[in-house]
Amino acid sequence: MPEGGRPSRHPTPRLPPPSPLLSPAPQAPGWLKELRGEHVSETEEYGVSSFVFRSQRPFHPARLNALMDSKLFSAGAVAASKSTMAGAVPEKEEEEEDEDEEASASASEAAVLPPAAAAAARGELGYVIRSKGLVWVAGEGGSRFRGDWSHAGRLVGLEPSGRWWAEVPRATWPEGFTPYMWSDDERVGDRLSEVVVIGMGLDKDGVRAALEACLVTEAEFAAGPEAWAAWEDPIWGDVDWEEHAAELDEEAEHDHDAEGAHGDHEHDEDGNCVEEADEDEA
Repeated sequence: MPEGGRPSRHPTPRLPPPSPLLSPAPQAPGWLKELRGEHVSETEEYGVSSFVFRSQRPFHPARLNALMDSKLFSAGAVAASKSTMAGAVPEKEEEEEDEDEEASASASEAAVLPPAAAAAARGELGYVIRSKGLVWVAGEGGSRFRGDWSHAGRLVGLEPSGRWWAEVPRATWPEGFTPYMWSDDERVGDRLSEVVVIGMGLDKDGVRAALEACLVTEAEFAAGPEAWAAWEDPIWGDVDWEEHAAELDEEAEHDHDAEGAHGDHEHDEDGNCVEEADEDEA
């Protein structure tokens, strides 16, 4: 309105109707549904859900491996990739190969997995599209080193990582430090599995039960690490644990602060250790 208080004589220009994507929130259908209590969240609408799996009992390596290789962790990604794979084989040939692989995998899984995990392995309880966390695997190295679980789409990785605090002398712990989820049971200590699981169409209770079925039984747990070391380990069976321990020790020895200096030497621009020159040589 002009300074004189009179309304402008110039007509207001007509603008094109706003895009539905730019509609004010109160007028948007989702907003109205929210006000009426009818809105369905995107996660529910598209069937995405998540949960955290925790256990202070280790996984049996063979059972966990069978579940990791099953449809539970790869079916969705496989289905999505079929139409975009470059150089794909003819559809009929591809279907025959898939059927052969599924039959072979099903037979293998049936021989290893308990009934509580079989339905999940067949893809009947939805599928996991992303999961990440740390894992305790029963075995020679699993009691000494934690496992880093990382999974996205078809790629499921479980790599040995650092030592459990239970394997580190308490005299070297930081003052006043208590490890996360610490148990006074010497068989457990801070060892545990904690994995965030995100999936589509998940029967969360069913998938949780499938993971629990892959843990060691009470009798297997009571047998202890010496018995576990004799088991066939399809996950970490080829890991040289002494070499892994040596690598961790070397990394700790060469750990340095943000400025690149530690101990009695520094690093050059390429990250190589450079010993300090003796005063006589300076």
